[in-house]
Amino acid sequence: MADGLIAATLGVHTEAGASLLSASASLHYQWTLRELSAVVQGLCRSSPEHCSKQISMARLWLHEVRRVYGDRLAVKTDEDRLAIALGRVSKTYFEEIDPVALHAEPLCFAAFALGEPSNTAGGGHESYLEVRYASYICV
Repeated sequence: MADGLIAATLGVHTEAGASLLSASASLHYQWTLRELSAVVQGLCRSSPEHCSKQISMARLWLHEVRRVYGDRLAVKTDEDRLAIALGRVSKTYFEEIDPVALHAEPLCFAAFALGEPSNTAGGGHESYLEVRYASYICV
């Protein structure tokens, strides 16, 4: 699974660099190793007890890619391009996972969902858990 996650992340990064280009309205579209690193760091916030199934890791990957790349997009057409790229990349690298289940909404992972005290004071990090019910998400 790890090889597929890294290959899929590289695939999204390549597609973002090719189709989401910097222009006068989107000067902040600079896709560097920082974005790759941010996705991998987000994946590393998972824990085996909360993300033991392939579908869970793939959904966490999708959440992280949307967070890192999608949050910087300025216009709806760019969001649509990213969604198409994510569909294409996930179909290529996560063939064994049902695409409907993978892209099901809501798609949200958060540390607060565990309901545990913060673990960051000792240099650790809070683990992610998928928030499965829309009623827990305040938009």
